[in-house]
Amino acid sequence: MKDFEKLKTHLGSLLKEMSAIQSLSPVYALETSIAAHDALINRYAPFKAGERVCLIGTPKLEPDDGWYADRHFLVEGAQATVNLVECNSKGELSFYLVFDDETWISSITGEKHPPETKHLYGFREKWLKKI
Repeated sequence: MKDFEKLKTHLGSLLKEMSAIQSLSPVYALETSIAAHDALINRYAPFKAGERVCLIGTPKLEPDDGWYADRHFLVEGAQATVNLVECNSKGELSFYLVFDDETWISSITGEKHPPETKHLYGFREKWLKKI
């Protein structure tokens, strides 16, 4: 959580600076916002695109959840590669992962099969650790 506290501090500074530039040109304000976003993602995010991570817990998935059919590989210790990092308007980071062992289970044979195209799964920092 140290990383999150550091992120909150930097985000607070960023918001103060953004308030100060509101009276400036909209183009400058947008360029500054984009630069700040890129710095946040590329410098302060605990995981970066291309890095290897694993789940530190097993998500509780209910039958109505979109990932329910994937519960067999979305388990504690599942390894993945960070594909994308995003920050929302509250400064919360999401990490979009490609899992090594993503499979689907045939409803006919019960056999596991790799997908034709792997999917992205979004997780927050509290679910992940570097490997």
